[in-house]
Amino acid sequence: MRTDRTAALLLALVAVAGCAASDSTRESDPTGTYRDEPRKSGPFPSAIITSDQAVVEHLPVGELRRYLDGATTACLRDVVTGFAILNPGQQVHPPHQHAEEEFLYIVSGEGTWSLDGKESPAHPGDLMYSEPWVMHGLLNSGSEPLTFFVVKWNPADRDAPKLPPKR
Repeated sequence: MRTDRTAALLLALVAVAGCAASDSTRESDPTGTYRDEPRKSGPFPSAIITSDQAVVEHLPVGELRRYLDGATTACLRDVVTGFAILNPGQQVHPPHQHAEEEFLYIVSGEGTWSLDGKESPAHPGDLMYSEPWVMHGLLNSGSEPLTFFVVKWNPADRDAPKLPPKR
């Protein structure tokens, strides 16, 4: 998949999730970059978060790069956005469930989706959406690194959904 198409889709996903800034207000300086200022209250303003500002974790499973982690926007709260690069045979964590809605988009590599107890192949350009409390996960079942983008959130105007009774 071409890089510009991938970037456009990722930006669209972030727009759908109401992406704004990270855990601080960002004020422009003359160089066009941004500096962090403590956020007092309310949703984040429009902003650019550079790759240098992402929080990077190097773990045995691969690399995690978080742009937002628990952010609040005008319409959303608990917003998480980022990239993960999973080593072959690895997953960030086993299939799990949580109150947030979530999109995962495969940028490169091959893997296996787990969604609501069913497994299926994961290929570049594929997108998974998980409703709140649906079991889901992603395993790099290929021989090369698997890169994916994540957007996860709760709506700001109501409580997170409660865990439903077992089906």
